[in-house]
Amino acid sequence: MKKYNIKYIQKPGNKLPTPLYEISPGTWVTRGNTPEARAYKKKYNEDPINAAKGKLRWKKYHAKNKDILAEKRRLSFKQNKQHKKKIADNYNNSEYGFIMNIYASAKQDARKGRHGRNPFPFEFNRKTWWEHWLRQKLEYGMNCPYSVLMGEPIKMTHIRGKRDNKTIPTNISRDQIWPGAGYTKTNLVFCSNKFNCAKGSIDPLGCQAVIKLYNQRMTESNISTKIGEEIYGSKHHLKAIKEHLLNALPKEYKIKIMNMAYLQSKLEKAKENNDLIATKRVELEIKNFYEKK
Repeated sequence: MKKYNIKYIQKPGNKLPTPLYEISPGTWVTRGNTPEARAYKKKYNEDPINAAKGKLRWKKYHAKNKDILAEKRRLSFKQNKQHKKKIADNYNNSEYGFIMNIYASAKQDARKGRHGRNPFPFEFNRKTWWEHWLRQKLEYGMNCPYSVLMGEPIKMTHIRGKRDNKTIPTNISRDQIWPGAGYTKTNLVFCSNKFNCAKGSIDPLGCQAVIKLYNQRMTESNISTKIGEEIYGSKHHLKAIKEHLLNALPKEYKIKIMNMAYLQSKLEKAKENNDLIATKRVELEIKNFYEKK
């Protein structure tokens, strides 16, 4: 550590004086805020394994002090409404927050039904809804599945709100492949607002994309029926993917699907064992998988 000028101050309630370091003329900071300490913290926290360990420590701390922390949050939000709005905006514009907002609106629509009548099936909770999104993302990334099958990929976004009083065309939206059949694992797809809104006046190329995706989902459903509800992570998973699903897909997807299945199987196994470190390692592998593709 670089040699700095040091002075000591006595903080109320502390038995020993606190050392301050002069990092520039007239600028005094604690040891933890010196350039060397800040650089070390940044490097340490960038390691996903260390980040997972820190998350585990905070999880235990929050469980132990749940009521105290909840009261502090309520008081803080009450005293700073602008801060509360900023946090809400950050959440709503995040990928997870945006997908969960779609979940809430889809659940409400399913309960009320199409045009306010005839409720339809809704097979998800918050966890399975998010997992369904991740599984689609493993195969198509952030691209709209319909646009990929049409040969003109559209990268989807998650921007809260509207522009010029119009829905953002690239935003993620929920779609029932077969309208009115409900939000099920076979029938739910996340697509761009642009394609979803255009389904009323869809062209032949768009029809082919819908049919292609529908046939793919039906194949996956048949595999689930044959070997069990949760195929991901099961001992038959890779065998079923190879023998059944791959034969029903276009040739260009086969290697990608096998890699996807392997990573998903590892992730499910780590989660079943409640191994936070292993889970974080696999999530990092999956992230790199997306970037390479």
